[in-house]
Amino acid sequence: MPLLSANLYRGPSRVFLPYILHTVDLLAGEITIAVIGLISPKHAIYAQNLDLKIVDPQEVIKPLMPKLRETADVIVCLFNGATSEATALQSSFPMFDIVVVSNAKTSVAESSSLSADQFVNTETKGKLIWSVPINRDITGTVVVEKAQRHL
Repeated sequence: MPLLSANLYRGPSRVFLPYILHTVDLLAGEITIAVIGLISPKHAIYAQNLDLKIVDPQEVIKPLMPKLRETADVIVCLFNGATSEATALQSSFPMFDIVVVSNAKTSVAESSSLSADQFVNTETKGKLIWSVPINRDITGTVVVEKAQRHL
């Protein structure tokens, strides 16, 4: 799995790939999943020491979303930041099917107020593991089912 970040820059160039497309072959047909990585601008203090810049996620997502929605059946956002920021991101971009929130300061209790269908919280140091079943129904429509937490 490559490192992903659509909003981490060094000069005019992105440091990592902004997203990847992954195609899964199911009995009901192929499903293409886009995975996009984003970092909270609140982490900018860490980037400055490395001559990096964290651009506002909303600014970089806007031009990417039409292509991702056209190409992918499901869009997953990997977000390193607070749950409140992820909620705002989801409100602005409801086309995210799943948002994976990763931040040591984000607790399970904080994320429990969010829709379990769309938000997954890995908690401190990725201690929680989730699965999100993705299938096609009998009409061929892609269905993203409720996330399931595994102990």
